[in-house]
Amino acid sequence: MQEDEPETEVINENILLVYPNPAREYFTVEYAVAKDIENLYLVLTDIRGNEVYKRPLSYVQDQIIVPAEQLPTGQYLCTVQAGDVVLKTKKFILAK
Repeated sequence: MQEDEPETEVINENILLVYPNPAREYFTVEYAVAKDIENLYLVLTDIRGNEVYKRPLSYVQDQIIVPAEQLPTGQYLCTVQAGDVVLKTKKFILAK
């Protein structure tokens, strides 16, 4: 590799981070998927499996801040999925 070539990071596995945990007013979701996939979504479900938040993801790697004021205190699952296929899930707690 020559000096003037930019370095590129190769992602070999799907990555999902949710913090702070427990969260209060907001939480940050960092994700990266190993392949260029269409129809990516961030989905939050409560512990009973009810979908409480869903948004399309435009990039294969990003950081998103999610406001939590509309969500009740409890345990949640944060999932990155491609269509109906789950790529990665993390559990987190919302404590107000």
